[in-house]
Amino acid sequence: MTNEAIIRGDIFIARIPQPEAPDNLLFGTRPVVCISHLDAWSKLMTVVPLQRNENDRKVGPCDLLLDADRLNRLDDPGSIVRTGQLRTIPADWLLHRMGRVSDTDMCRIEQYIADYLDLDL
Repeated sequence: MTNEAIIRGDIFIARIPQPEAPDNLLFGTRPVVCISHLDAWSKLMTVVPLQRNENDRKVGPCDLLLDADRLNRLDDPGSIVRTGQLRTIPADWLLHRMGRVSDTDMCRIEQYIADYLDLDL
């Protein structure tokens, strides 16, 4: 696990093990957006995985496009935020900070998650 402070909106490189039944779940070493603050008691963090936006990847109704910029440090052409794959992981799966999403992008991600979970905000 990283010794860095983990803050909501940070983009970290995480090592996510392959699930027993992957069913299109993203796994492996990949960027994730931290959606929650680190729970100091349980050492858990809620994240959404990112997938590089290339080769005409399918973008579903609960996915949003995140353009590369200097703050998030994503590679061009940016990434797809897979909000439908929201998950809580152990903090020791987070390897190092890559960047950060802007406040505007964080609000967009929150709205997509709320829509996916059918929450009224």
